[in-house]
Amino acid sequence: MTFGTVLLLSVLASYHGFNLDVEEPTIFQEDAGGFGQSVVQFGGSRLVVGAPLEVVAANQTGRLYDCAAATGMCQPIPLHIRPEAVNMSLGLTLAASTNGSRLLACGPTLHRVCGENSYSKGSCLLLGSRWEIIQTVPDATPECPHQEMDIVFLIDGSGSIDQNDFNQMKGFVQAVMGQFEGTDTLFALMQYSNLLKIHFTFTQFRTSPSQQSLVDPIVQLKGLTFTATGILTVVTQLFHHKNGARKSAKKILIVITDGQKYKDPLEYSDVIPQAEKAGIIRYAIGVRLFFTPAPGSACISFRCSAAGLILLGCLSAAGGTRFPGTHCQAGAEYHQLSASAGPRVQGGQLCSPWQHPEAAAGEDLCS
Repeated sequence: MTFGTVLLLSVLASYHGFNLDVEEPTIFQEDAGGFGQSVVQFGGSRLVVGAPLEVVAANQTGRLYDCAAATGMCQPIPLHIRPEAVNMSLGLTLAASTNGSRLLACGPTLHRVCGENSYSKGSCLLLGSRWEIIQTVPDATPECPHQEMDIVFLIDGSGSIDQNDFNQMKGFVQAVMGQFEGTDTLFALMQYSNLLKIHFTFTQFRTSPSQQSLVDPIVQLKGLTFTATGILTVVTQLFHHKNGARKSAKKILIVITDGQKYKDPLEYSDVIPQAEKAGIIRYAIGVRLFFTPAPGSACISFRCSAAGLILLGCLSAAGGTRFPGTHCQAGAEYHQLSASAGPRVQGGQLCSPWQHPEAAAGEDLCS
């Protein structure tokens, strides 16, 4: 424990000022961590000294000392510190009222652990002349931030998704659900192609005895890619109180897709305003097939701003989750196109010299 020393120059008080006696100083010494970090004159001849680094007990740091000039001795001030005031470093800051009847002692490192996060906020004690605690500021330790979340997975089950990637989608969904165990988070899941299938709602998730097993029986639908139609169905049906959606919860939509809407009767402009109005935050996870360059090209590009999505990353069956070299975020568009045989962007779609897996023979994707 650090050895601390306070050098007190005897004070001769007067009405308008004071004089310092530098010939015969009074020295206070205590074997306490940080002793002398803060010093304040209190109640006439009394001196209060802070030792904010002293370990008083388990999860309690910081102590105040009452020092008397007449004896040159210091005594620890007995205070009842509430148990939730963990390691607050009491005494780092001291202040006394002008009439000497009140003392404010503060510590800036009060810890509050909320899940995997730790919050540090200050706390102060207002003391009377007999060291009684008049007030604690704040009156109570703030509660951990509480945020309800309703999260919908919208997964692409169209024919352009191969079986390995579809299985990886399911594994990804289960992994994310596992990360939120023990929190106030509900999940729902819908699969889309040109068909739409709700596999489980928020209500079914909440009441299921085995939530992870809700994903296991999901079978790929195959067919075309109606991404905009899928988003609209999520907005109007899954984020609805009849399916267990909560009005007070933050609403999040995660779309897992190969990125290419195909023969969808709806445009993104038809559905995104409704999602915006409902306050739904939207993210996209790209699937490996879409981010694999065509033969002869080094890279491809993805436009997600038209879909109203923020691209988070790319699922690769071979290499796990990876982030592509080209990405879109918050509506910004980043293109990196091959000058020779790479894909081109036309009308907000990715157009490529190779055939879309769902296209009929000879059909041009961008025609």
